[in-house]
Amino acid sequence: MSRTFLGTVCAAALLAAPAFAEGEAQLTAMDTDKNGAVTHDEMVAYANKVFDDVDADKNDLVSLAEMKADAESDMEEVKSARQERLQAAGRRGPAAARREQMAKEMTARLDAAVEKSFKDLDADGNGTVSREEHLAAYEPVFTEADADGDDVIDADELLAHVQKKRRERLDAAQ
Repeated sequence: MSRTFLGTVCAAALLAAPAFAEGEAQLTAMDTDKNGAVTHDEMVAYANKVFDDVDADKNDLVSLAEMKADAESDMEEVKSARQERLQAAGRRGPAAARREQMAKEMTARLDAAVEKSFKDLDADGNGTVSREEHLAAYEPVFTEADADGDDVIDADELLAHVQKKRRERLDAAQ
């Protein structure tokens, strides 16, 4: 699992409903020395690993099909984990017909998000995302989250960044 190629472009993970939990999970995944913070070098290493995970044919380019397959795989893991939580709590969740409708809606939203993210990442418009294009997408997110400019993102900066992005998202929705 790659955490949906750049978190379906990094910021998407920061804007999800349990945004801080997802962002904190990414921070933990990036924090290779386990000191509670992520340096720029750790972010680049993580970005390269994500790219390698999504690049299924290992040609150093990511196609839309590879990105969709990765996102669908991640979505299946999320759905499976949700179902396990419901079962552990002794609940069945929505009725089968409603569950099927919800799955269709989620798939449509996921496809649209992946296609938009892919288009945004494919800076040269050639129909593939290169490693350089992928890495370039991480830079502004890292820079913005690194509030004090020390080339390190700690949990406090992450929380502040997540809250800021959530406020921006809510303001844009109004």
